[in-house]
Amino acid sequence: MAPGREAIVRAALDLLDEVGLTLRRLAAEPDVRAPAIYWHVKNKAEPPEAMAAAIFADALAGQESPRRGESWVEWLAGTAHRLPAAVLSHRDGARVSGLRLSRFG
Repeated sequence: MAPGREAIVRAALDLLDEVGLTLRRLAAEPDVRAPAIYWHVKNKAEPPEAMAAAIFADALAGQESPRRGESWVEWLAGTAHRLPAAVLSHRDGARVSGLRLSRFG
């Protein structure tokens, strides 16, 4: 069975951490093949964007909004501390995230 988009993104993050990412390397992974990649992504810019989104989702997992009794200011401060740690937990995570964030700047 072909891997889904989430599996491809996670494989890309693992590969990024190990040796750096290229689509050719990603397609050579045992559980990923080029046809599956191109079924789930439209172009070369999409995998880094999906990887950045996954890094940010991991940083926010379980804390997408303030907890009971926590002000939004406290929640935002906590989030501001978690995001850089999540980005820097991956080799070239800042570069991948910069690709994503540059679309808003």
